[in-house]
Amino acid sequence: MRATNDQPAKTNPSFPSDDGAGVAAAEDDKDFLSEYFIDTGNLAALLELGNNKHILIGGAGAGKTALLAMLSKRRRHVIPLSPQSLSLQLFARSSVVRFLEAAGANLTILYAFMWKHLLIVELLRAKCDIRDDDNYRTCMSKIRETLYRHNRVKEQLVEYSAIWGDFIWLGSDGWVREFASRIENVLKRALTGMAMNSTLSLEEEQLLTAEQKSRVSECAKSVVNELQSRDLDALIQSLGDAVFIDSDQEYFLSVDRLDEDWVDSPIKARMTKALLDAAQTISRFKSVKVIVALRPALFDRVRLSAADSDFHADNYGASCLYLHWDKKSLAQLIQSRANCLIGGRCGVVLSAILPETIDGQPAIDYILQHTLLRPRDVVLFINECIVRAEGRRLGTAAIREAEEAYSLRQLDSLTNEWRMVFPNLSAVAEMFRGVPAKIPLNALSKEFLSASFRRVSAAIQPEVKDPNVDLLNSLDMPSQNFGSMRSSLVRNLFGIGMLGIKPNAASPVRWVTDSQRGAVSGDIRPSAILYIHPMFHRGLGCKS
Repeated sequence: MRATNDQPAKTNPSFPSDDGAGVAAAEDDKDFLSEYFIDTGNLAALLELGNNKHILIGGAGAGKTALLAMLSKRRRHVIPLSPQSLSLQLFARSSVVRFLEAAGANLTILYAFMWKHLLIVELLRAKCDIRDDDNYRTCMSKIRETLYRHNRVKEQLVEYSAIWGDFIWLGSDGWVREFASRIENVLKRALTGMAMNSTLSLEEEQLLTAEQKSRVSECAKSVVNELQSRDLDALIQSLGDAVFIDSDQEYFLSVDRLDEDWVDSPIKARMTKALLDAAQTISRFKSVKVIVALRPALFDRVRLSAADSDFHADNYGASCLYLHWDKKSLAQLIQSRANCLIGGRCGVVLSAILPETIDGQPAIDYILQHTLLRPRDVVLFINECIVRAEGRRLGTAAIREAEEAYSLRQLDSLTNEWRMVFPNLSAVAEMFRGVPAKIPLNALSKEFLSASFRRVSAAIQPEVKDPNVDLLNSLDMPSQNFGSMRSSLVRNLFGIGMLGIKPNAASPVRWVTDSQRGAVSGDIRPSAILYIHPMFHRGLGCKS
């Protein structure tokens, strides 16, 4: 048995079965995070204000929250915003917002208006250490004097203070509640009488004519434009030019866990897009960066559901920081993490409890092969193995047993992670149950897909929009180009990590984890071979 880190390997290492490589979320191992954290360049990019990267994109367990936790350790003024702790659901469920959404009004500008106000409130509270009303007024007086000296739109801050300032010191949640109430009243007054004296109920919205809905939408747009143009943009410009200019006093705002339930799904994408717009605007301040952490599924949803034609993912390209782990860095991270946690408790390093090889390859390589190259995947697999080891050195049998439970769990995790974009993914994945782990593209014939789709049809939720189900429903349409439909389905499943593609005999198998690009038309050619990801083999009962 080999030795690791200059420490002799133990012949019969012993450790409690509840020891492991840590909890799945690294940020919850707060006492140890600094010890085993590995920066692949992402933290350095976030820390640098001059670096425009502020949209952090990574799948579940890729390390987004851990990065933000390390940011808080490295910088003094880091302001975390949790959407769940704000009253955004109250705002989103207000009668006027629901009415306007149902009428087809594009409220992205209203949501951006709210986010900009909220970010400014948090910055002012942090800069002035606002805790109460007296403290707030002293701060605003100092800022007003600063604006006077710079001869900028001085009256804007005075007006903002008069309209919105009385409750800044209440905190984000109280501020959102008051903001929602005021905006709702402004919109209600503007809309009163326009919709045939409507009470702005969802039931009455359904009775509106197309012309009335158009008038309602234009009214909402006009009101929000007037509110925004009157003071907010000028205030933002003034604060950026004269207040938040000291590079020695940096401020970071971070928004995380946007994939969780903070508003209802139908408007989550639009509110997230508005947040991205607001973050870009406020991040132009010399001493401020607003960091937004997103899963790829939510970013895709933002792109797909954006109501306005001016949204292009490329507009955000220069701001996006994609979390991507290579096998070397991930192996280094997991060994460091496990050695810190297991070794610290019982003096055993990870390499001492793993077998030398599994299926002819180093054990750590085998484990990484069964992940989407994300820290959380590796931790979950190793922890499943350790539970079954019962305090003894891991053998191949224990790892095989752990692999089945791990695979089922990861399949559920994948469907949950992508439910915003593909709400019927669980049923679509079941179409591949029992298929070979390696399958020619041409084996996904029209007959095979039709039969498989019928087999899982009882589990389909037809009332929700799902691009994969739309594709499969088109199988019986005479006008459908089957080759194009199949390519789109494969491209979707490749993009979420379920399938790999080998374009031809001379090409390697390509996985979405290899790069940030999706599958292109040249990859999905008739000669292509498809591979079910090893992480899902046991969960789907795939034949080797």
